[in-house]
Amino acid sequence: MHFIRWRPNQIWVKLLPFPYMTFPLQLTCYYPGVYLPHYLTFDLTWVPFSGSFVEIAQGLNLHHAPGHTPGLCILQVNMPKTGTWVFTTDMYHVSENYEESVPQGWLAREHDDWVRSNQMIHMLQRRTGARMIFGHCAKALEGLKMAPHAYE
Repeated sequence: MHFIRWRPNQIWVKLLPFPYMTFPLQLTCYYPGVYLPHYLTFDLTWVPFSGSFVEIAQGLNLHHAPGHTPGLCILQVNMPKTGTWVFTTDMYHVSENYEESVPQGWLAREHDDWVRSNQMIHMLQRRTGARMIFGHCAKALEGLKMAPHAYE
């Protein structure tokens, strides 16, 4: 399960059939450390969304981008002075996955979905001129200002 945490104790998730929603519960047993039991406590407010995208606040859009997992979402952030940024989470672990349109091997669980999501993300980047931030790519952070500096 992939999710975006927004506001204290509020987590946005893609609404999926029940077996996909409970898969992380199974992973806590089979892959200790990947999904920890305290990730799924009842003090959190789970906010499921349907459709291909949702605006969770002005300038913050979640886009459903299945392929790596059925519920994967990317975050589009529209800022008034520095433009659009897209945080791809696990859709692209490194920049080469995006630049060469190459999925991340067996981690792309549904190849056809990954290809469709890849096309959607490339079109989003072309349409908005977005700066891309990849899920596990240190190179994507080079040249960025870090805290306490901020982008507007």
